[in-house]
Amino acid sequence: MIELLHTKPFTVRYYEVGPSRLVRPATLLDYLQDAAAEHAAILSYGVQALHHRDLTWVLSRLRLTVGRYAGVGETVLVRTWPSTRGSLSSYREFVVLDPAGEIIARATTAWVVLDMVRRRPVRIAEVVPDYPLEPRRCRGRSARSGKCSSR
Repeated sequence: MIELLHTKPFTVRYYEVGPSRLVRPATLLDYLQDAAAEHAAILSYGVQALHHRDLTWVLSRLRLTVGRYAGVGETVLVRTWPSTRGSLSSYREFVVLDPAGEIIARATTAWVVLDMVRRRPVRIAEVVPDYPLEPRRCRGRSARSGKCSSR
């Protein structure tokens, strides 16, 4: 069965925090990218599946909203899913949950498939098989309220 929503735990380590002992924003983005890459591979359209054809995924847009940064030693869950797919961009949503299950951060990303030889984007439908979408989006007012909307 296809795993539409993917959840990956991360424990904040000492070398991932700043002077405040809170996870650095760059590390939080690394968590998102790691969870996205793992889920894309599960869905059979990850980087490894594209590289043998001289293609790769490139992050083209990112919107991150953080309500609270996790502290050192805290385990967070990154939940991600593909939400929409256009001709050149594929959108992926993320929520970051604390141990109590509260959303502490959320993000929306847009990804493009890039031809590494020609250095140009390619139409996703031409190189990536159809994959399931969960149309919930985490943006706008719904992102601030802690909920994701279906659109």
